[in-house]
This record gives sequence, C-alpha cells and structure tokens, in this order.
Amino acid sequence: MNILMVAAENGTLPGGKVGGIGDVVRDLPPALAATGASVQVVMPGYQAFSKLEQAELVGHLDVPFAGTVETVTLAKIETGNGVDLWIIDSPLLAPQGVGRVYCHDPDSQPFATDATKFALFSAAVCELLLHRHFGVLDFVHLHDWHAAFVAMLLRYHSRYQAERTQRLVYTIHNLALQGIRPVDGNPSALKTWFPDFGAVDHQVMDLRYPDCINPVRAAINLCDTIHTVSPSYILEIQEPTNEKLGFYGGEGLDRDLRAAAAEDRLVGVLNGCDYADTPKKIPSWKRMLAVAEQAVTAWSLAEAADVHALALSRIAKWKSQPSPTCVLTSVGRATDQKLRILREGLTPQTSSLAQILTQLPPDAKLIMTGSGDAAYETFLFETAKAHDNFLFLRGYSEALGTILYAGGDLFLMPSSFEPCGISQLLAMRAGQPVVAHAVGGLRDTIIDNETGFLFNGANPRAQSLELVGTVTYAMELFYMNPSRYRLIREAASKVRFEWSKIAKQYRQSIYV
Repeated sequence: MNILMVAAENGTLPGGKVGGIGDVVRDLPPALAATGASVQVVMPGYQAFSKLEQAELVGHLDVPFAGTVETVTLAKIETGNGVDLWIIDSPLLAPQGVGRVYCHDPDSQPFATDATKFALFSAAVCELLLHRHFGVLDFVHLHDWHAAFVAMLLRYHSRYQAERTQRLVYTIHNLALQGIRPVDGNPSALKTWFPDFGAVDHQVMDLRYPDCINPVRAAINLCDTIHTVSPSYILEIQEPTNEKLGFYGGEGLDRDLRAAAAEDRLVGVLNGCDYADTPKKIPSWKRMLAVAEQAVTAWSLAEAADVHALALSRIAKWKSQPSPTCVLTSVGRATDQKLRILREGLTPQTSSLAQILTQLPPDAKLIMTGSGDAAYETFLFETAKAHDNFLFLRGYSEALGTILYAGGDLFLMPSSFEPCGISQLLAMRAGQPVVAHAVGGLRDTIIDNETGFLFNGANPRAQSLELVGTVTYAMELFYMNPSRYRLIREAASKVRFEWSKIAKQYRQSIYV
C-alpha cells in the first residue's frame, strides 16, 4: 500500500507544528510504515525547512499558477523512521516571513494570504502527481482545508485529467476553519490562481456566500473517504451549529456530512499519542518557574510587552514564596474554541476563570500558556492583573508545554468543541487529571471521575457554571480525599491510545 500525505504542518521538523495536525502528521506516518505501508509526506517549506542542514535539494518544478509559471524547489529530508518527507518551497510560500506556517489577514479578507499560498502548494503537489514523482499511489491523504485544493484540481482541472480517478482521503482536524475565498474578482480567488479552471461545480461552492468556493465543502463532497479524528465528533458535525446553546456541530456543512455518512464515506478514528517520551518524574516547582521564566524572557527580548513584564514580575514574586500544594495548568491556543467558556461572564472579574481563581485554596496556583486571538489574550492579561494566583504566559514553547503537562496536578481544557485534542492526552500521560467539556474527542478519551473530570451544560452560561463546579469538586477531592485523587491520577497515567493500534484502525477503516 502506497500512501501520500499532504499537510501544512509536520511536528517532525523544528517549527513545523502549530496544532494537532503537526502531531498527527509526525506520528501517524511512521506507525503506518510499521504495518508495512509505504508512506510519503509532502508539505510546504515556508522558506525554512528546505534550508535545513538535512534537507537535500532534489530539483526544481515549474508550476502553472496565476497566469504564469512559478518555479518551486523540491527537497527531501530523511526522517529515519521509514517515511519519505518532501518539501515544496518558494518565496511565495513565505509571504509574511520565513518559517511562518499561517498568516494573519484583516477581517475583510479572511484566509486571503494563506489561501493563495496553499493553492500554489496544492498545484505543485498535483504537478508531482502528474509526473508520477511519488510512484503509483493507492491513496492521497489530504489534511484540513490547506490541502483541499488538491481535490478540486484533480477532480475538475483539465490539466490533471489523468489523475482524476486517484483515490482521496480527507481528514477534518478543525471544521471551523474552511478557507473560504471568492471564485473570481480578487487577487486571492480561484480564477486568479487557476484562470483555466473551467466551470465551477456547485459541490465546491460555499452555501452561505454564493460567489465563493469552500475548500472544506469541496473536499467533503469530492473525496472517497472523509475522516474525523474521534468517533463522537462524527455525530456532532452532522448536526447544525447553535451558538446560542453553545453547541458547535457541522459549521454550515452538516447536510454534506450527513450525505457522506449515508454513503458510508464518513469514518471516525481517534488520534493517538506517543508514549515513548512520557515524563519519568514530576518536575519541582522551582524548575517549572525557571522554564517559564526562560520562555518569557526570550519572548520579551523579541517583543517588549506589558503581558511579558507582568509574567516576569509574578514569577519573581512566586519564587520568593513557598511552593504551592496544588498547581493547575492549561496549554492551548487563545481562541474562541478554547476559551469561550472560561470567558463567559459580564467582565473579566465575573468570568468563570475569575470565579475559579477566587475559589482556589490559598496554596493553589494556575499557570496558563498560549497565544492567538488578541481579544482573548487581553482577557487573560486583565484576569492575571486582578488575580495574583494566576500566571498567564502569552506564547508557547515545547519545553514550557512539556513541563506544564508533567508538573501540574489538574489540567483545564474546557473547549467549546474538540475534534480530538492532544493536550488532554499529554496531561493524562503524565498523570495529570483533566477537567474537560464532554464533547468530541474529550468525551472519547476521558472517563468522568475515573481518569478525569467532565462537565456539560445546555448553553454557554450553564457550561460556565458547570466548569466552575467541576473544578471545585476536583479541588475538594485533591484536598479532602487525596487517596481517591491519587487513584484518578494513576488511572489517567495508564490510559493508552497507542499509534500502533490507531494505524491498524486506519488500514481497516480508512484505507479500504
């Protein structure tokens, strides 16, 4: 079996991971290779990865794009795990800076820069397929909207007619991000990138914006198999989203997803976790603060900001105080998906996060790291200013994340929705129970009151109250029934979602 994976991220490379896609594309291919499959991965270089010392320049490739011919470079990196990693690169794949995986655009032009970038990348992939660079493939596996243009080109563009019947698998990692762009009349539009694309089929059009294409909808309708990264998420995305009730389902694509399910094209296989790097011991409080201080110092040198100054000041104060009895942690992006329930309330002082901090015992502290949406970063900063038992670290580093997973006593992950989630698996792996919203992959990986703590709620306000109550309950167990809490910690550390088993499920359920 010969498989090609097409993705925007790959955690195999330094700086190649932004979110869960990077974990999957790092860990799944070698697990599949171990089952006897031949696996290749192709990704953009962002003018960084093709210049790595281990990258071998293979050659150049001419790609018809935007009415001209763009010449891209092709490099190969030996990963040492049985997987061939190919890097497609061009200055056009780093429009906002070397090594930047995703770009930021004004609200009036969502996805514009990234869509152009990934459209070029996808066209280059299709050129390589046309020239049989990857050999005869059984499956081309596309990850999220960044790779969805490959499906559109192979199925509709006359240039790639020879590859029209290639079997395609599409994985939904985050249905909320769909890469919607105009059909025409814009520098970042389908007909600008591919002037000879031909007629645009209704299957690729966005249902809300009739003059736009929707890459995710296109992939759902055009690929042979649609995969989501947890079984529960499949059920959720077939129902319409209702933000008033705090329910995030199909994000406008539930009808297409129900059709895919009726055609037996919709499959749910949970993500796995790498247990080889399980922390051997719990780090000391002093060590946790040292790693946090090192990370914030590096960020502050790159950008002088009040949020970093506050963090450094708080770390210095904490270093002079006795070590806390209980440490709560949270690692994730500062986005609506991750923090809406924590922010629920009229002001930062009345949010569920503020309530949690107010109710924590005097010898408990919360450390949270992440960045993303400016409004949520501000919310966390303002909350940190008001509560001296809260340390907000605006940014992310691998070392910081690793030590927070290993050193905490209770992990907070109150996502409004979660296709699978990796943070809860990493925390559990280290023996840190998780408080999580009972949705998607969180519900599939945590057993309430056995390996962690789950909450629900019929609307955002109810979810906020349930979150506060669940954290309060967990704290009562921690302080009042330590033996019971220890059993939950041990049970969490023994949970296993091995990639070796997950890879077999892929072969049985997806590559068929």
